[in-house]
Amino acid sequence: MYWEGCAKTSSRGLNHLPTTRAIFCATATCSWAGRGTRNPAVTFLADPGNTIAAANLFVLRPRGSALPDYLAWFLNLPATQVRLGAMRAGSSVPFVRLNELRELEVPVPDLELQKRIVEIYKLSLQEEELLARIQTQRRTLVDAMLHDAVRRETSRAD
Repeated sequence: MYWEGCAKTSSRGLNHLPTTRAIFCATATCSWAGRGTRNPAVTFLADPGNTIAAANLFVLRPRGSALPDYLAWFLNLPATQVRLGAMRAGSSVPFVRLNELRELEVPVPDLELQKRIVEIYKLSLQEEELLARIQTQRRTLVDAMLHDAVRRETSRAD
């Protein structure tokens, strides 16, 4: 995996930004939260424009045939998250050092398999969202039915 080569620029002259080097996000990147107790990875679905990555984000641009969505999937795997958790340092706000992240071995299958993995993963996320919506709507329906039953019972007693 290639962890360097991000679009770096000087933010000097921009009043609302610190005078340090900034890293811009792009659609062909995977962003990974390197600080905190949760370390999710995401990819951009649309062009983020001139979006500068926050200080706690690593902007990862895979080299070669690795797809950013595949990299995000791999980084979000529970087993990978456990490995990344073991790399954390610091006490109040744990973080993963870039040098340690570079040591993480990412298996990269052929492009077709990566695409299938990403598609199945995205479908599983959609399924989770739909199941959560169904559960919420079922709870609302049951609550309404029970509330209505109580209201009918108490109005008959009057």
